Amino acid sequence: MAFGTYVKNKLVSVAMDSRLSGPSLKKALITGLKSTGTKVLDFGIVPTPLLAFGTRFTKSGGGVMITASHNPSNYNGFKTWDYNGRSDTTKEEDEIENLLHEKKFDLGKGTKRSYDIQKKYADELKKRFKFSKKRKVLIDCANGAACEISPKLLEDFGFDVTAINSEFDGSFPNRNPEPVEENLRKTCKLVLQNKAEIGFCHDGDADRMIPIDDKGRVCDLDKFITFLAKMQVQETGIKKIVTSVDASMLLEHNLPGVEVIRTRVGDFAIAEELEKMGGCIGVEPGGAVIYPEFGPWPDGVYSIFKVLKFLEKDNRKLSEIMDSMQKFPFKRVKLGCKEADKQRIMDELRKQTPPEVKASFIDGLRFEWGRSWILIRASGTEPTIRLTGEGQTEQDLNSMMDYWTARVKELIG
Repeated sequence: MAFGTYVKNKLVSVAMDSRLSGPSLKKALITGLKSTGTKVLDFGIVPTPLLAFGTRFTKSGGGVMITASHNPSNYNGFKTWDYNGRSDTTKEEDEIENLLHEKKFDLGKGTKRSYDIQKKYADELKKRFKFSKKRKVLIDCANGAACEISPKLLEDFGFDVTAINSEFDGSFPNRNPEPVEENLRKTCKLVLQNKAEIGFCHDGDADRMIPIDDKGRVCDLDKFITFLAKMQVQETGIKKIVTSVDASMLLEHNLPGVEVIRTRVGDFAIAEELEKMGGCIGVEPGGAVIYPEFGPWPDGVYSIFKVLKFLEKDNRKLSEIMDSMQKFPFKRVKLGCKEADKQRIMDELRKQTPPEVKASFIDGLRFEWGRSWILIRASGTEPTIRLTGEGQTEQDLNSMMDYWTARVKELIG
């Protein structure tokens, strides 16, 4: 009801991933939207990027995706989008929550109708891509939202496709929907067994895509997003990219002459910064990639075809591309911390900022010493403080991480 009241033109697009709790949440959501006089377009089970694309395509005033993305099957929630397919900002979410608490809702009699957004999306991609090399590929849909669209599009483009986990099942029986190495071991083996040149792996709602190379290895995501950024700069001629404060300095190292803008963690923050500052691509080390040429949303389906196009242009195997990049020593540490203590600890750490460092306070504390850096950040979703560091050498990294881990532990007590 709050979102229906918030959206000005009273037209809202709705979709869900394959989770078992999706239908009951969608029924309640649509009931609330209709009670405010809102017309609802129901896209059914589709990936989050199709909901974002569809919100813009249908000129809806906003969109709601029912998903918990990469989280386990018992999680679910709502993600809201603006009329242009951009994830709502923190400020916009606060405005919606204020309406929710005030309970001052519009009243009216809305409607609901089904709408096939998959065909519109597929038609759009077919206009944008042409391929001369028809590779052998494997696609792992995680039994999530991309089960219909990704395998079919690959087949329509003429690729030799092996599809696995490609039937909707919100209990995620075959693997955890988070596409990380520990959950993709079987998929890696199948890439090798099928002699596929590349494997593509989605999370539950397919806003991300993680690749497996021809040697059956999950790609290092810092290297992978660096490859994407480099190719996108070459393709567009725009020497500006946006990333988050926790991304590797591989980007600066491999993209000389390119402006690398760092913003807060989260695809919504990257989309906001792209809108404000421009740039040819937005990349996150978790694998979310935004292509402004197409839209301001992270898109794991569109990303498949960009990768295939970039591989045609580069003319090397994905394994060769990944192995050609030098990785700097990198470490992540997670420390348990009570929610009530987070602000005090972060304030105290800020007072300890060394005078000789380049410091950034965009999102947590980021300190740079030449070619080494550390990010100390309170988690927004867990009772933890995270430390992420990258060093010119192993010794640089360890001394920096040990020092700041000890400081944080002292303050946690």
